[in-house]
Amino acid sequence: MKKKSIFSVSNLLLVFFIAVFLFAASRLVLIYLDYHQADSEYANLEQQYLQTEVPVTDSTEETGEDSMELPFRVDFDALAAENPDTVGWVYVGACDISYPIVQGEDNEFYLHQTFEKQANNSGAIFLDYENKPDFTDFNTFVYGHNMKNGSMFGKLKKFYQEENLWGENPFFYIYLKDGIVKKYTIFSYYITTDDSDSYIQALSEEALELYVEKVKNRSARTVDISEFDKDTPIVTLSTCSGPAGGNKRLLVHGILTEVGMQ
Repeated sequence: MKKKSIFSVSNLLLVFFIAVFLFAASRLVLIYLDYHQADSEYANLEQQYLQTEVPVTDSTEETGEDSMELPFRVDFDALAAENPDTVGWVYVGACDISYPIVQGEDNEFYLHQTFEKQANNSGAIFLDYENKPDFTDFNTFVYGHNMKNGSMFGKLKKFYQEENLWGENPFFYIYLKDGIVKKYTIFSYYITTDDSDSYIQALSEEALELYVEKVKNRSARTVDISEFDKDTPIVTLSTCSGPAGGNKRLLVHGILTEVGMQ
């Protein structure tokens, strides 16, 4: 009788561990399928809507530069036809980040919807719904998930992991639907919380200067931006940091330094 009881308990434990294993395995499969679906979608978007062989283009008088080298061109007519929420394209060369930017009616929808509006935990790269889609606000916020496979804004953490990365290529580009391309120089990056006073949009010229000094002092690396006007608009790239569901955020601030046309 005792042996039979021990045998029964062993069977129950075996069934329990098998069930746990199968549950964990199914979760991993679902995560993999999510990653694969999103990665395939965004890779197809790059293939369809980016032209990688582009000439040097004229810059606007505002920049004081004669020309501007662009890594690619974007077919916004076709892109916007697929999703009317399209407002631009972001490219961070140092981290190999290249995605379309959308803007929803709130900051919730594209957290779990891809560019093609497919339910997916990778979501999309999206502009804060309160910002102007032409990126003319003093401080414009662009959000993206910190995915474990490095997709979306997951590679922004490489600025922390690779010490010389920022010095080699401290720029990112924002392409806009009207053909304008804005080049930003990264002047600050650091980890903060989701309730940080870094999340401020409505700034006057005077307040912006104070804001730039404040976030520059928070940077993980000291960056000299004395050659730039402190009242120049900035863009802030925002993603999660640390365990999923936590309140830590990684912010990357860039200041507008050049404007051109694609």
